[in-house]
Amino acid sequence: MKSFSAHILGQATIIAIATLFTSCEKELEFKYHAHSPILVIEGNLTQNGSRVALTETVPVDHQITNLPVTDANVLITDITDNETYMLALDDEGYYSNPMSGIPGHVYTLEVNRNNKKYASTSIMYEGVVIHSLSFEWIKMPYDYVAALQVAFSDSDIAATDYWIRVYRNSEPYNWGIVSSRNSENGMINYAIMTTRQNPDENDGDAILDNDIITVSVAPISHSMFNYLQ
Repeated sequence: MKSFSAHILGQATIIAIATLFTSCEKELEFKYHAHSPILVIEGNLTQNGSRVALTETVPVDHQITNLPVTDANVLITDITDNETYMLALDDEGYYSNPMSGIPGHVYTLEVNRNNKKYASTSIMYEGVVIHSLSFEWIKMPYDYVAALQVAFSDSDIAATDYWIRVYRNSEPYNWGIVSSRNSENGMINYAIMTTRQNPDENDGDAILDNDIITVSVAPISHSMFNYLQ
C-alpha cells in the first residue's frame, strides 16, 4: 500500500394530487429470522505492520454497535519464510503486530475462538505508484461536486484489483474499488465524488479549505474485490 498527501415526474404528480382526496395506511410488521452472531474478521497487512478487527453480526432490527471481540487468539504465518507472529490486543480493540509484510510473500491469517478455527491465505502484492491527485468540479443537477481524480499504475496490473480509500484529516472519509480491467496501458484513472460547492450547514461530507486529504491505494485479490462490491 502507498499513500499520497479525489416520465415519472407526471406519474409522481398524479400520485401526490390523489393523496389529497384519499389515503390508505397500513402497518407492516417484519419478522426476521433469528440467527446466532457470526464472527466478522477484517485483517490488514502492510509494510507498516498488521492489524485485525474482530466483531460480530447483530440482528437486522438492532442497533449496530461494532463492539470489538477481545477473547480470541490471532496469528499471522509467513508461509514463504515459515515464521509465525502473534497479534496482541491493543487499546483500541484491534489485534496488531509491527511485523512488516513483504511483497511477494504468502501469508495465512488464523483466528481461534471458542474452539473454532478460521483461516485465510493470500499473497501480498507490490505497492502501486500514485502519479497524480487532483480535484475537478463536476456539474450535477443539484450543485457542482468536487470529483477527486486518482491516477496510478502497477507493475502487475493484470493480477489484482484495487481498494481506494480517502481520508480527511486522518479520519476515514470515502472509499471505492476499481477493477484492473479498467486499466489503459498499465494506468488506471478513478474518480471519487466528495464535497458539494455549496454544502448545507450540517453537511458532513463538506471539505473545508484547511482540511488535509490523503489517499491510499491497496492492491487486493479478486475475491476481496467481490466482497467489497
